[in-house]
Amino acid sequence: MSRIPSSGASTRPPSVHSLSLSTTSDPSSTEVDVLLLGSGWTGAFLLPELQAQDISFAYTNRSGVKDDSLPISKRPIKWTCPNGGESRLSWRKAVRALPSAKLVVVVMALKDEGAARELAVDYEAVLHERGIDSKTKWCILSSTGAWGAGIHTSTSPLNTPSPRSASEARLLSTLKAQVTVLHLAGLYGGSSRHPLNWLPKVADTREKLREKTSLHLIHGKDVAQAVVGVYSQLNSSDGVWGKRWIVTDGKTYDWWKLASELPSRARTDYAGWVKEFQAEYQVKTLPRAFASTPEQLPPRFLDRALHTDDFWKVIGKSPLAGSADSTDLPISPVTGLPVNTAALTSNDGEKGSFAPSSAAQPFAPTISKRQIDDLISCLKHEISREEKFPLPTLLEGTNFSRFGLTHEKFLHLRKSWLEYLTASNNGSSQTPTWASDWKEISSLQHFLYPLPDLLTASDVYNTQAGLHFVRVSPSASTRAQRRVIPLIFISGWPSTCFEHLNVAQSLANPGVDVPLSTPAFDCILPSHPGYLWSGSPTVDYDEATGKSTNRFTGPDDDLLVADMADLLDQLMVDLGFGKTSEGKGGYSLQGTDWGTFVGREMAARHKNNVLSCHFNFLPSPPPRLQPSLLPKTLVDFASSKSSLVDTIASLPRKVSAGHFATSGNPTHLPEHISNILGLPHKLSEKDAQKVARGLEFQTSGSAYSNFHRTRPGTLGEIMHSSPSALLAWIGEKYLAWTDADPTPQEIALILTLWFTTSTMARSIWPYRNRPPGGQLEWAGRREFFISQPTGYSDFPFELIPMPLEWVKGTANVVWHKEHEKGGHFACEERPVEMVCDLRDFFSKY
Repeated sequence: MSRIPSSGASTRPPSVHSLSLSTTSDPSSTEVDVLLLGSGWTGAFLLPELQAQDISFAYTNRSGVKDDSLPISKRPIKWTCPNGGESRLSWRKAVRALPSAKLVVVVMALKDEGAARELAVDYEAVLHERGIDSKTKWCILSSTGAWGAGIHTSTSPLNTPSPRSASEARLLSTLKAQVTVLHLAGLYGGSSRHPLNWLPKVADTREKLREKTSLHLIHGKDVAQAVVGVYSQLNSSDGVWGKRWIVTDGKTYDWWKLASELPSRARTDYAGWVKEFQAEYQVKTLPRAFASTPEQLPPRFLDRALHTDDFWKVIGKSPLAGSADSTDLPISPVTGLPVNTAALTSNDGEKGSFAPSSAAQPFAPTISKRQIDDLISCLKHEISREEKFPLPTLLEGTNFSRFGLTHEKFLHLRKSWLEYLTASNNGSSQTPTWASDWKEISSLQHFLYPLPDLLTASDVYNTQAGLHFVRVSPSASTRAQRRVIPLIFISGWPSTCFEHLNVAQSLANPGVDVPLSTPAFDCILPSHPGYLWSGSPTVDYDEATGKSTNRFTGPDDDLLVADMADLLDQLMVDLGFGKTSEGKGGYSLQGTDWGTFVGREMAARHKNNVLSCHFNFLPSPPPRLQPSLLPKTLVDFASSKSSLVDTIASLPRKVSAGHFATSGNPTHLPEHISNILGLPHKLSEKDAQKVARGLEFQTSGSAYSNFHRTRPGTLGEIMHSSPSALLAWIGEKYLAWTDADPTPQEIALILTLWFTTSTMARSIWPYRNRPPGGQLEWAGRREFFISQPTGYSDFPFELIPMPLEWVKGTANVVWHKEHEKGGHFACEERPVEMVCDLRDFFSKY
């Protein structure tokens, strides 16, 4: 093992017009009030508003698949705009696929003059073919990037020419009073976009912030009411038509002021920088004044102001959203607290922080000197007692290690633990001590995610009502050069979140020798409920009703694997790693031990957020029947519709795995007959040995699990009362489950963390709610098949190693690597191999 290194959906029913389009097979035969060409982020606000206003609509996207986050039932039309160089026949065919509309809203960016003209001309021609004589009106959504420095109104000439503005000019000249162009300021709102979250991206250094001046914004709900306002002008011959309009929320923001008000740990740096700038440029108050003469230059003065009052006056509305620095900070459905849904940010890779409003807050773990002194006293007493009253040993020596921890090894580990705790940290020794390890642990980025259903155990242990996690993030320079993948590591028992630390630190900041095409990873390392400083899933009963007040789904309303999967997904979403309405985002996961089962549940329950999975522990039953003459999709479909078919297809899984624990043909049928029937393939000698090893563990090495499941209270009392008991129970696992024995200091670190946080007594309660049919039966259920791309690192001394064919029966395994060394704690035992595996797999999937 290696050491630790130095907004809500509308409830209004859809209109009759909206429903009619979703049930017809030919959109071109339908007429709607509004047609959106493209939808994207804007559609998340505009489509529900059209539905609420009973304005019939249709919308397009490239895939024809509705985003699950859209609070509407209507499906999109699959449509792609041709380019300007395509033939008139191609254009006419594409446009005929669109429904007739009174107003066409062009959400996609038109950057081709020829395409802009063809779209307008051919759409009008198609309407004429359909016998519709009335002229369609057009609303083009554009950007305020068309204006640079200066003070501008909607009538100001554009001073930053672009292909987009040229295409809009072509439409204005072609359609004249049939078209309006809305130049939208910076878009924000909803669950994924807020201006405060942009700071670490656009001004992650002092010098970049110095150059930032003014900012103009528009909330998504104000974009929606702007378009509805344009729709209300359909019968007007003047008003909004034939013109360009600047559309903002009516405010001009100062980046310096936003930075100085950033409500997060990053505020310290940003606020300090802003104060220095104010002193340097003699800026007394924020926001800064606008430049009124050519001599008044940034950064002392703001250099751009956009006026929007004329647009809102014409449509008879005003912006609804308040000031952006206090508007639309999302509320977590888990905590009920304001949260942040943008990605985690970084201050040059040092002490990191979350972007503003995240429910997760910086956390300082503590283990008091009093706790360490008490632990030392207990160990000294137990060592002294052993010397006075030694344990009689019956079977001792390496030949009997299969019966558990030998007495000789136990005494050695206990003595080493005491030495580890009492050794001085003078820096002259290379041997780790508790003092040196705790210094490293304290230097990490710890956070607490508040969860009211995870209760604090005791002030003595500094456990909290929430989920503790460590974040290992890329530096600013790494982010600037590499693609960054959000990755959550899910550990198991008897481990901690630090099991993955070495691997996470290498992944977060690759060295200069690693090609820039290799991604970096933003790593989240959570402590399970009941582990280290995370709260415990305590069950509370209401005396009056006799019912639990918890929201978990176990038999006693306590924690199930599914609940843990939901908690971790909610954490990742709340930190900004969920899939957005634009289809961006999402995260990957890596699981081991019972973290594998949590990861499997996450992949099944949260398909939209989990992009890909990697495991180094993936227990799986024998594969289902797959007759060679039948497509797998057909067998799967039939199984989903018929319990009889499903039962027949699952017959190999009803047979004891021991039946397959031999090389050769387990069915004794001719190979061609086995293939026709779809029976599992005969195992190689190596795979047969894997199955045999797994069976041996299940029969002779898993009794601890049954004890956890049936008597967690009794075992918790024993482990809490004596560090020697904890050493015997956990130390034995680290010796038996690894390829090569860890050092006594590595075991001592785990034991110290567990004993001083009372983790053992709190962590084993969820075992009673593990799947009753066992790991293999549970993993083999069709509903838990992992459809996301899955990577599997196969280590020979894993507890339950699996033949690849079996693993592929429970997951979409697209990447596989078989190693020659390594056991159950792969990230600690073989960190170099794991880093290489994770980089290789996740860079491709």
